[in-house]
Amino acid sequence: MAGVWAHIHDVLYRRTRELEGRDESPTAAIIDSQSVKTSAEAREMVGYDAGKRVKGRKRHLVTDTLGLMLRIEVHSASVQDRDGATLVLDRITRRFPFLERIIAQPEAAVDLVPVLLAACEAHPPATSSSSPSARARGGCSPFSRGT
Repeated sequence: MAGVWAHIHDVLYRRTRELEGRDESPTAAIIDSQSVKTSAEAREMVGYDAGKRVKGRKRHLVTDTLGLMLRIEVHSASVQDRDGATLVLDRITRRFPFLERIIAQPEAAVDLVPVLLAACEAHPPATSSSSPSARARGGCSPFSRGT
């Protein structure tokens, strides 16, 4: 059943980007995480995020620059940002081969540098006529610092 939902998402995602006048595959993405409290009845995937002082779950999500979701991972709040980012980034760099840049908040970017570089080396951006900046650089520029 998960494959059906992924297919529906992909069709709607491509159609929305087309309607916005964008290429099917994004060249830039934004990553962020959020820790949320869970109810007292929650038993699975519950942990403590010491940095935010929250007992609950954490979600790492990646969107394109239109705000459309590329990938989300939900896990215990005790999962470190760099570890959660590793999970979500490894999967999107395969799925969206023209990604050239990942934008993160400055405080998170320091922890994510090794993760982003590893994802970039494992799955370098594809080069094509629709991605002249990647072709001109001849390499991978995995991230930008957000503001």
